[in-house]
Amino acid sequence: MSKTAKTAIITAVTVVSLALIAAGIASAVYFSDLIGKTREYLSNIHVYELHWGITFPEGTRELYTVSTPPSFHGDGDSYTAADVSDVEGDVTKLLDHDYDGVRREDAFRDTKPSEDEMAEINSILASAGDDGRFTANDLDCDFLWCRLTAADNSVVYLIYVPSAERLHIIERLI
Repeated sequence: MSKTAKTAIITAVTVVSLALIAAGIASAVYFSDLIGKTREYLSNIHVYELHWGITFPEGTRELYTVSTPPSFHGDGDSYTAADVSDVEGDVTKLLDHDYDGVRREDAFRDTKPSEDEMAEINSILASAGDDGRFTANDLDCDFLWCRLTAADNSVVYLIYVPSAERLHIIERLI
């Protein structure tokens, strides 16, 4: 085989190798983006948005989530702590929504929940398996909160702790 033929073969192999490497990098970037979007779509924050018709502010980031095991009927308790330190604007405006079947009992309140409401919150947290890593201190601080109730009596408590820049989402599906 002549030297020119060998050079041509080496050049062709090099070009094909570089093309395959470029295709691999492009695929990795594409699938990385796809995985990120899938993770966002499957996040608990997204599930709460779908179920309760709430749009959480851009920059809301899940820190911790626990829930009861999946049920055939879709009922159960869940808890998510979210970091809202990157949210621009008033976090409490996230309740601007219109959703059939959900009563907006009132806007965020700065008074503490009643004993019955705190008992329900603690019951949901215990049932979901919360270890207290966020709730232990945050529920003793000043916070703003609201409760939404669906037509089937499912409830979600939204507790915003400004000093910790954290939002607690505590849900019981009936």
